[in-house]
Amino acid sequence: MTREAYISAAAHIAKFGPELSEEAANAFLDAWPLEKAISELRDTHLEPEHVREICGSIGAALNTEAGVTRREEWLPFALFALHSPLAAVRTTASDQLHRALADVHYPEAWKVDACGRLIGIVGEEDAGEAGAGIAAGRLLGAATPGALLCRAAGLREELHRVALLPTAAPRLRTLAVALEVVYRDADLAAPLLPAVRGALEGSRGDVLASVTSMELLQQIGKGRRACRAAIALLDSLQGVLQEFLGSEEELVRDATLVAAAKLVGRGGDSEVFLASQQDRLGPFIAAVAAALLQPEPYAALHAVTAMSRSRTAAALFLLDPARPGAVLVSLALGEEAHNASVRGAAQAALAGLAGGEGEEKGQQTGLDSLLPTDAEAALHAFVEEGQASEWPAVLGAVRPGNVDEMRARHALLSSLMHRPWAAARVCRVPEAMHGLVSGGGAPLLALQATMWHVLRGEQPASQEERTALEAAATHVNSAVAEKRSPAPQVATVQL
Repeated sequence: MTREAYISAAAHIAKFGPELSEEAANAFLDAWPLEKAISELRDTHLEPEHVREICGSIGAALNTEAGVTRREEWLPFALFALHSPLAAVRTTASDQLHRALADVHYPEAWKVDACGRLIGIVGEEDAGEAGAGIAAGRLLGAATPGALLCRAAGLREELHRVALLPTAAPRLRTLAVALEVVYRDADLAAPLLPAVRGALEGSRGDVLASVTSMELLQQIGKGRRACRAAIALLDSLQGVLQEFLGSEEELVRDATLVAAAKLVGRGGDSEVFLASQQDRLGPFIAAVAAALLQPEPYAALHAVTAMSRSRTAAALFLLDPARPGAVLVSLALGEEAHNASVRGAAQAALAGLAGGEGEEKGQQTGLDSLLPTDAEAALHAFVEEGQASEWPAVLGAVRPGNVDEMRARHALLSSLMHRPWAAARVCRVPEAMHGLVSGGGAPLLALQATMWHVLRGEQPASQEERTALEAAATHVNSAVAEKRSPAPQVATVQL
């Protein structure tokens, strides 16, 4: 078929593509063999409109039932079209490859081969000029190819090779591929981390790559197994991390900080693991601890939030030589808090140190080995400094706060009121007692329970603490009786 006739046939298919018959599809695919189609499309004299029509028509033919069986045959054409300077042609090629890779009827061997070739495009230094490298990266990050990358050792090794190339573009595309996969399933993406490490180590001084790298670590921090694998990379990443933290670019510094906060603050069943990795977490801990002293609300919020999400993470901060516990107390009191979210997160972190819900639920966090005396010291400081400032505000009788802050404050006060020394200190401050009774809820219930157990001899306390609690019990009971309302019912303490 001559070029003119082929172009005419392509224009016809482009116009009536949805109604293309199986016979017409096969006839068009047979009109020019693969090699001739590629050769003709390389001819720079072809009009862009004709190039788009030819590529689109081949795609339409391959979408028919007859064409599906021939996609493997035409794979080289799709990869060729991916390099086209025309965005419409690249889009058509991407659509074809995406459909083929997601098709459950295609053999895995074909998909692995296609992914291998796409990784090759990701590694092409000049692929970015025409968008081929980016398009290939997006294809690899899709669900089915992403799972193949994590599962097939050969593909992982090839991606790792690309990540170690001396030029920046392939490394950045490698990070983008990993980021796409991690977005879907951080745990699944754990096997890609060696490639991530290579790309990170080669990205020093590259602002765009640095931001992508830190965004990637943030996502990794959301997955349990992937988080552990990421922490295991810290030995080789410390130098890169320090460079990112010292970057002149605010985006890089902030992204690094958030990544550090999420990794350190990874809670749940990672608690014991975090406790055992405190030495390797040093750079991250130092980064987030330093952020507590920064004036930017963004930095402080992410730093404190990391501690509020993990009791072990909060304790790890107290192990830092800088001892940011005092800063944490100050944030929880609101003296240095930039907004209610920071204040609430700091109070939640202190609640975790106090035991909080995790201890009541019987969770084993391994915190006892992490200098619990320092944690207790931070709680003492909170109570002592709270008395020095305005306790009513601390307790929420004056400052309403937002929902998250109120929840955090109630959790913290409930934990403290279970401690005789803290309950006794509050009982000695009339304003604090008024605020606690006015606030009601779990903190007041906890205070009354402590009074009950101490006065019955069921909970150890000093004589001074017993005296303070006994003196306050009558006042608390009468205040609660006067306050009777639809609020949570509180049982009175019987002396």
